[in-house]
Amino acid sequence: MRKLLILSIGLGLMACVTSKMIITGNIYSPYGGIVKVYQSPPEDVEYEEIGWVSVEGDLGPQWVDMIQSMQVEAAKKGANAIILSATKQTQEVRPAIGLYAGSSSQKSMIAIAIRIKE
Repeated sequence: MRKLLILSIGLGLMACVTSKMIITGNIYSPYGGIVKVYQSPPEDVEYEEIGWVSVEGDLGPQWVDMIQSMQVEAAKKGANAIILSATKQTQEVRPAIGLYAGSSSQKSMIAIAIRIKE
């Protein structure tokens, strides 16, 4: 029962993530392997850009969850790697309306989806 609860919580956090991709190059069959993550463009391999993938989420998801979401989205278009481009976290304070006041946090990331030529 405990494993089911932990799994449900994990899936709930992932559900708070929205990813999308803008295609800028060729699309390939979905990639079934592990999508590599680079912090800067790889210099020792030849690759082509497939598109830009972005992800947004509220306070719940961790950065690693957001990267995994981008990996999945990129793989759907045939990318076998992503290059992290930008991260952003904002804090918004909402004014009091009646008895409710609060704040929310928003995270976003952008990466370039690439296909490394082998």
